[in-house]
Amino acid sequence: MEYAAQVWDPYLSKHKRQLDAVQRAAARYVKSDYGSYSSITNMLNELEWLSLGERQRLAHLVLLYKTINGIMGVPSWVTQRLFGQSHGQGQSHWLTIA
Repeated sequence: MEYAAQVWDPYLSKHKRQLDAVQRAAARYVKSDYGSYSSITNMLNELEWLSLGERQRLAHLVLLYKTINGIMGVPSWVTQRLFGQSHGQGQSHWLTIA
């Protein structure tokens, strides 16, 4: 469902709703609870599944970290162009993630 989502990144709200609907249906399936009055939010909390927004944010941060630290195999000219300098182990950069 989210394979390479950082690249195609669903940004339209209708696409996000569609992905959320898949997750909600999966939660009902996993919990075997199809009751019309059952709380899907409670099911998601019990399963400890992250929301689409949380998963996207985490995936973007991981991608950014890997790109900045040369873990992804991104050519150095790309990172130099994006960040203005070469970034290797122990080097500082202008981008800080809090």
